[in-house]
Amino acid sequence: MNGKDIIMLIRTEPSRGHRALFDEYKNYVYAIVYNRLRNTGTKEDIEECVGEVFADVLIGLERNEAEIRELSRYISIVAKRKAIKYYHALSHINNQHEELNDELRTQENVSETAEINERNRTLLRLVEELGEPDSTIILMRFYYKRNSAEIAKKLGLKSSTVRKRIERALKKLRNKMIAAKIFDEEDKF
Repeated sequence: MNGKDIIMLIRTEPSRGHRALFDEYKNYVYAIVYNRLRNTGTKEDIEECVGEVFADVLIGLERNEAEIRELSRYISIVAKRKAIKYYHALSHINNQHEELNDELRTQENVSETAEINERNRTLLRLVEELGEPDSTIILMRFYYKRNSAEIAKKLGLKSSTVRKRIERALKKLRNKMIAAKIFDEEDKF
């Protein structure tokens, strides 16, 4: 069935004409819309756009049927324009989603950073509560990455004394961290 036959059928028997129009051009319209929206929209977006193309075509046929010389060309123009409108709308929505996701990621990072900073302040306070020389030894070992020999030399102690103090200080620190609820008993230190 050609375009002129379909237009004639729409005039005489609208429901059969609509069905014939859809059956004849559904794959054509779907291909046009799909090619424009495949990277932007969902399957539902594509199907919705196809439905709107046919609605616009039928409205156009009712209003301008005398001006429409080639139905497939008219359908092609309507489908391309509708797909472009959908593309822009979906791109705008996707951009808004991306901006929102970026903002949420930023807020999550701020939250995480604040939580880490608070935990670090608490940890530093607990290390300072160990008293001297244990707090200095712990900071030199774990913050400044010094080995036992370097710490011993700096503080005028024996390396074996530094290692023993680190072991005892870590046990005390672990208990303080559990009490402060920044460390669970099951966690390894």
